[in-house]
Parts: sequence; C-alpha cells; structure tokens
Amino acid sequence: MSGDRQLHQGITNLPFVSLSDKHLLPEKQGLYFVLSLLPESKLLYIGQTKNLSERWKDHHRLPEFRLLERVGESICVSWLESSDPLPALEKLESLLIEKLSPILNKTPVLEGNNPLRSSKINGCYELKPIKSGKKIHYYWYLRYRQDGKLRSKYLGKGSEGETVPSPKLRDKGNQLLDRTKSDI
Repeated sequence: MSGDRQLHQGITNLPFVSLSDKHLLPEKQGLYFVLSLLPESKLLYIGQTKNLSERWKDHHRLPEFRLLERVGESICVSWLESSDPLPALEKLESLLIEKLSPILNKTPVLEGNNPLRSSKINGCYELKPIKSGKKIHYYWYLRYRQDGKLRSKYLGKGSEGETVPSPKLRDKGNQLLDRTKSDI
C-alpha cells in the first residue's frame, strides 16, 4: 500500500460527523478533513483551527459542501485533535495539503457569481482525470439531479490544474440545466 493511500486510509479511520451534524464537533484544537464518502471516498479539503466547533458554524466552504450533497455526495468532517502550538499545526496542514492534494484546497471559493456554480444552483462542474495508457486526459463534466437520479454530462476537454471551465463550457452547462427539470 502506498504512503498516500495509507494516509487516506488513516483519515477515514478518524472520528467523524456528517455535515448535517457539524454542531457535534468538539470544542478542541486540531486538523479537520472533509470527505465525500459516496459515491466513492474522496478527500475534499484539509484545514486546521483553534476550535473545531466554532470553525464549522460558518465555514467559508460550507455552501460548496452543501451543493455537493445536493448532487448526491455524502459529506462528512473528520478530525484529529492536537495540543501542538498553532505554527506546528499550520505546518502539518500545509504538508498534508501538499502530499494529498485535496480537491477544494486548490480551487477558488464559490461565492456570488462564481463561474464554478451553475446559475440555478442545481448542478456543479467537475474536472475528471481519465488515464489512457500512460497519459492522463482531463474532461469537464456537469453533475446535476434530474428525475430523482444523479446525472453527469460531458461538456468538453480540460487541462490539468484548471479550476474553472471555459466560458464556452459554462454556457453549454447552463443551457443543459435550462432544458432539464431539476428536482433539487
């Protein structure tokens, strides 16, 4: 088992609460990890704080995590309590972000008219890496819910490191959402 996989496995074994139960987080200092457990286990975000409970009352990424839940993700927050001085905790957070590359630590925060969010807040864009032989290709998809089912629609090619689809692909996604009757 690779080191990254072992780290990820260790994170999934930490105590956790669902996003809707975030009020149950302890009033302790530590690192926190946001995971999507369904449809597959993915590490979304890593952070650190002086007080886990207070931090999650108004987390700057909360709208994004709620949006992901709306399109079928099962979001939870796991944590590791620490009494280390804050500078040491900040350094550990940076090392883990660098090593594990959580999806949302490297993307802009969704707020206002951010182009990552669809105009109707009933879908979200996702850049998927797909391996073909030794090469990795990147493709933008729109994830949305229709008739009670989670759907995914291919929009076009992307590039490694892109955080926002091109205006042309965003328009294509918004047109698709305009044509569907979402039940989100």
